[in-house]
Amino acid sequence: MASISEGLYVCSDLKKGERLVRKGLSSPECEAFLSSCFEVGRRFKIMNPAKMRGTYGKMMYMLQDAMPRHAQESLGLRLWKPLNMVATFLEAKGALELLFDANVKVATMDVPAAAPDGSPRPRAEIDAAVGAKRAAEAALVARFGSGPGAPLTASEVARVVASVGDAEAYAAANERPVEKMLQLLTDNFSPVGKKKNTF
Repeated sequence: MASISEGLYVCSDLKKGERLVRKGLSSPECEAFLSSCFEVGRRFKIMNPAKMRGTYGKMMYMLQDAMPRHAQESLGLRLWKPLNMVATFLEAKGALELLFDANVKVATMDVPAAAPDGSPRPRAEIDAAVGAKRAAEAALVARFGSGPGAPLTASEVARVVASVGDAEAYAAANERPVEKMLQLLTDNFSPVGKKKNTF
């Protein structure tokens, strides 16, 4: 598995891949690369539960097999590392205050293309919401990602905003069908007695 991963890395970036292979499997660089591969796979599965149905289980078996002390000593590396979450990333950078900025809520809000009743939202309304998101992100970049002494770079602020925004969009996409079903049940059925009407 480690050799295949190294081979894929060489195919994606020849110079970096060659340096990694020359340093050997037990080097800190190889450990960082392979543990990151597992960490990215775990995060992808959290955000996409329907994907990697068989592959994820195999990946977890490999990770479990590599965790005992004798396996780590034999491989010369540790393949597990904690999930890289927004809060832990910001805490390590000394920028946890970003999460409490008022602009975060606007910069990461979900902008659905349809209204709650299912009808399309006016294009001007969507454009206004997207514009507000961009302005809020620019304010966050100005405060936390630019200028001397800023704890983050502009790209790191954008990455944090995109990550929180993805989580918000994922939650909203799962909430909307449930809210719609509850509304249909409330509108069309009585909790006691006969049905109000039928579909």
